[in-house]
Amino acid sequence: MEQKNLNKRPHLTFETYIPEQGEPTSKMLRTVDVLRSAKPDYVLATANHRHGKGLDRAVEFAAMIQSECNIPGAVLIPSICYTRTRLKLQLQQMQHRGVSRILAVRGDGMHPELEYSDFPSAAELITFIKEQGDFRIASGCFPENHPESRGIVTDVWQLRRQADAGSTRLITRMFYSFRYFEAVTSRLEIAGVNLPMDAGIMPILRKESIPRLRQDFGVRLPRSFAARLAAHEDDPRGFYEEGIKYATEQMRRLIAMGVDGIHIFSYNDVELITRLSHAFYDAVADYQAGKLTLDPPGEQ
Repeated sequence: MEQKNLNKRPHLTFETYIPEQGEPTSKMLRTVDVLRSAKPDYVLATANHRHGKGLDRAVEFAAMIQSECNIPGAVLIPSICYTRTRLKLQLQQMQHRGVSRILAVRGDGMHPELEYSDFPSAAELITFIKEQGDFRIASGCFPENHPESRGIVTDVWQLRRQADAGSTRLITRMFYSFRYFEAVTSRLEIAGVNLPMDAGIMPILRKESIPRLRQDFGVRLPRSFAARLAAHEDDPRGFYEEGIKYATEQMRRLIAMGVDGIHIFSYNDVELITRLSHAFYDAVADYQAGKLTLDPPGEQ
């Protein structure tokens, strides 16, 4: 990936999880206060879509953060969780509430109670959403290839279909090795998919999360990073710090590469949002001042 001139800073977005009905909301409210200070370009609201009801709560939160915090809100829509009829009503509600930003994905790894086939892929979902109104749609991208991948060519073809259907931006799944991000960037350029792409940053803060990342998302950790985490296996705070440190290193390297944007999976963690937003703005300032350079690639 060639370095770019940063005439303006990369996008900064955060992903938040909306509690289900009856779950405590105090943590979510504290998160909103911190997000206001972080000044992201938008906040993506995700929810539990397994019962086909998560979009209601996500839209409610996105509308709230727009009106109360003056931060654009966005919602994630997984195609396998909704029928055309249900989604059409939801999109009408979004228009009524003034929520126009969407991340359209197929929903792999969500395991809904009922999996619908109205939208076999994200491309069909994007086409349907565009038919319903003026929405700003981003779509997902897998640096380590899709879990059900039939090969690199098929993966890039799906991204080409998403772009042709109306996606205007890509957001990657989490990754921990830069060679995967660089590889998908090169493949998109070859395929003529010229959409801006935001790098998904998901800090690993607890050792219990590693098996799920591997099992549900096929994520692989560089040996050096795995060793750093293993050194804190019996030290939860040390493990947390190492996860934050690595995420900061990822952001600095990506910004030095000229990345279009950084998308942070926040866990609704106030400390994480505060520290990584500060790290983001510090890295951008260093790069614009010529103080941030791209280190030679190592194992990452």
